Amino acid sequence: DSRARTNTPLQALVLLNDPGYVEAARVLAERIVKEGGSDTAARLSFAFKLCTARTPSEKETEILTHIYQENLARYRQNPAAAAKLISVGEAPQAAEMDAAELAVWTAIGNVLLNLDETITKG
Repeated sequence: DSRARTNTPLQALVLLNDPGYVEAARVLAERIVKEGGSDTAARLSFAFKLCTARTPSEKETEILTHIYQENLARYRQNPAAAAKLISVGEAPQAAEMDAAELAVWTAIGNVLLNLDETITKG
């Protein structure tokens, strides 16, 4: 049995804000930073492949790059918001990681974990 395919706004809101999903996104973010390569493009591709088992399209890469840039600027300007996001959950945090960088990858991870393609069996 698989879950019915849906993209309702309520589902997205619930999952995007669910502490379990936010924590999972942070742990995914740590893996992206550690294993995804040294530049943003490589890390985005790595993260997308982990979550969907396929390479992102050019348009998907463009959208994720935009999300990355917006969130990086936001978390660099507001370290308290970054700290709040990466403090969600009980999994130990990678203390050696820059908080803004970890927060932005957490935001990307949250987006990827909430794709219908990731949540359902395709």
